[in-house]
This record gives sequence, C-alpha cells and structure tokens, in this order.
Amino acid sequence: MNARLFGEFFVTLLVIMDPPGSIPVFLSLTGGQSRRGRRRSADLAVATAFVVIVAFALFSQQVLEY
Repeated sequence: MNARLFGEFFVTLLVIMDPPGSIPVFLSLTGGQSRRGRRRSADLAVATAFVVIVAFALFSQQVLEY
C-alpha cells in the first residue's frame, strides 16, 4: 500500500469525522446512560458513520451525475 495515499486518506477521514469536536455532543447526549449504554451508543455511531462514508465513496459519482 502506498504510504502517502494512506496518509491522505487518514487525514481526510479525521477531518470529516472530527473526533475532538464530537466528544462534547456525545457526552451530553449519553450523560444519563449507563457505561454499557454509552459503549453501545458509541459502537452504533461508529458503525453508522462507517456505512455512510463507504456508501458515499462507492456511489457519490452516480448521485452527482443524477
């Protein structure tokens, strides 16, 4: 794998996801949940974000052409 391509991809993904900016929102939304509930919410958020990003990566050209 090309290290430069991986680096560009990783930086772009970090900018899109903005983990430090998401922490306060996540904590405010899950403040009343148990530790297990917060963990489940975090897992679900990561999975959902992954699916959305992959879907846009695969189908963005078709959407733009439409």
